[in-house]
Amino acid sequence: MLYNRDRATKYMQEAGISAIIATAPKSITYFSGYSWPLESSMRQYMFTPEASSELMFPGFVLIPVEGEPTLILGSRFAMNSDDVWIQDVRLFGDNFPFDLSMTPTGLDGMIGKVMRGNSYKTPVDALVAVMRERGLADGRRIGVEIEGMGDGGRLALANELPGATLLDCTKLIRLVRMVKTDAEINRMRKAIEIAERAAIAAIEQAQPNGTLEAIEREYRVRLGEHCADFAAVQLAAGGVGLTTQPTYAPSGGEVVFTDWCAIYRNYWADIGMSFMFEAPPELVRKKDAALKACVAAGGRTLQPGVKASEVFRAMCEALSEGGIEGNEPQGHGIGLDVREYPIIVPDREGRIVDDCVDVSADFPLEANMVINLEIGHFLPGIGAIQNEQSFIVRPGGGELLIPYSRRSPVLAG
Repeated sequence: MLYNRDRATKYMQEAGISAIIATAPKSITYFSGYSWPLESSMRQYMFTPEASSELMFPGFVLIPVEGEPTLILGSRFAMNSDDVWIQDVRLFGDNFPFDLSMTPTGLDGMIGKVMRGNSYKTPVDALVAVMRERGLADGRRIGVEIEGMGDGGRLALANELPGATLLDCTKLIRLVRMVKTDAEINRMRKAIEIAERAAIAAIEQAQPNGTLEAIEREYRVRLGEHCADFAAVQLAAGGVGLTTQPTYAPSGGEVVFTDWCAIYRNYWADIGMSFMFEAPPELVRKKDAALKACVAAGGRTLQPGVKASEVFRAMCEALSEGGIEGNEPQGHGIGLDVREYPIIVPDREGRIVDDCVDVSADFPLEANMVINLEIGHFLPGIGAIQNEQSFIVRPGGGELLIPYSRRSPVLAG
């Protein structure tokens, strides 16, 4: 399974809640393993023009402090749940109109379950029924992820559970997700390996004055060979700003900043490097070395107990030692989203708050967080240098998620 059950239980106990209701598609994937690529794109108005922009096919995962979780899923998508690790799957809503004239008898498994139908009209009906079965409907504090639930769903749930105290736990779930399980790290490592190889291949076939479209095409093909999905490629046009325009064509003498994203089995890869078609000038080499030192310094600082602001400070100090001032590095968690907690920034005395948690935004790092560290340096008219790598927080300092082996013509490794 992907989710860290012990961590989720710890947060629920500290918040004094008896269960979490996950509602956002990525949280449902995290807690159950279920995913459907179009789930977050389909909205009610796309099927009923006068309707709202709420999710067309909502679902839930109920995660109680005690007992097993329940996945609540629309009947039309039940056949997409064969590989989930949750045993209790409840179906709601109507299915497709079936032609039963050739249907064999004795269908079993999920096919049989779907054919027998279900007794829940809406996802809220199914959720309320499960909560009543589990004794969670009255006198309990329940965390609800507000992010994936529209106004109609929240109102219906509140009306059906007047005896429960419903609390927003959206940020609590983000805090649970920021420390990765071994299963997550394995998927992320694979995602990075695929993206890195695909990006290198795309760079190696690039031509001076060739277009971004040609680079992107090669990247897409290489990703597809390994069942990874394209997310983005962006360059720094002329060293001034980022572009995804397919017609942009870096010149032969430009330092080309590249940022590459991909998704493998729901998990993101986010990498960055720069390249040139000719030998880089000495000043560019020096600045590139400073960027490498910046990311390496941040990586060494990624230890349990170290605060995010301390990592930021270490990266800034390394930049300064390399002769670069006024250029802020970046860092962020990564996983089911391209940017997750923790965020590597200065301590601004902000807080992460919902109805269930209230913690400093500059919290100490924990082992098994996966964090991207990156720094870009912009040289108008010349190009831009980029370096971005992914680390796992370890007691002895950050461990690179993969052994990066960037070759010529890649400049920043």
